[in-house]
Amino acid sequence: MKRVVASLGVIHALAALSGCEYDGLTAEDQGAGLIAVVETEDGAEVQFIEPAPGELIISSMYMSDREDPLQALDLDTLEPTEIYQALVGTEAPAALRAVEERMAIAASQAPPDDGRSDTDQAVAPVPASGEQIRGLSAEEFQSRYCTPDVTLCWLNRTGNLSISRRTRAVEGHINVVSGQVILTTRSDGTVIRSFSVLEGQTKAFAMYHAPGVERPLRVDVTQAEGDTYHFAAKWKR
Repeated sequence: MKRVVASLGVIHALAALSGCEYDGLTAEDQGAGLIAVVETEDGAEVQFIEPAPGELIISSMYMSDREDPLQALDLDTLEPTEIYQALVGTEAPAALRAVEERMAIAASQAPPDDGRSDTDQAVAPVPASGEQIRGLSAEEFQSRYCTPDVTLCWLNRTGNLSISRRTRAVEGHINVVSGQVILTTRSDGTVIRSFSVLEGQTKAFAMYHAPGVERPLRVDVTQAEGDTYHFAAKWKR
């Protein structure tokens, strides 16, 4: 494992090197194919993950009042190594360059598009009653995060949630009004991230495939029975 500090002093990067141990990474991280992690001083984190040979996911998580570190980058045209370099200011690690080579091979061998359409497997929203204890009001959440380009906006929801769509990217926000929930993101069934959202917290999440790649991306909110939260998500192709 190597730690790189960018010249501006605002980015830390952890990269998995071939033949070296993943210091600080769990077995679950390695099983999910974690290749590199970039952390910013304002608490954002970008992960480069290879869940299957030749397939790369770039996932970011950041505070809701800050910018997504990937937002300013043209993810449709940049290669993964170029994205890493733009974030850190140094050359991408060998492990990420190797993934990019496998992606090129996989793309050349990919079968033609089967013409499948997107499917939305969202559970219908359930309105909640009762007084809001903490967190954003429905009006505040809607005005901040339910922009015209958002695909889903559910307010005062209770109970678990599972949504899945075949697409290239998903971005979203969740705010817990009362209780505590677990948000998990998956690609083709592989867990990419799983984290707790506490009462009063707002967290943002994002998951991106490489340009031209579409896979089933899934977001689950669990352990939410009896809890209340707002949720917004945007699917991008």
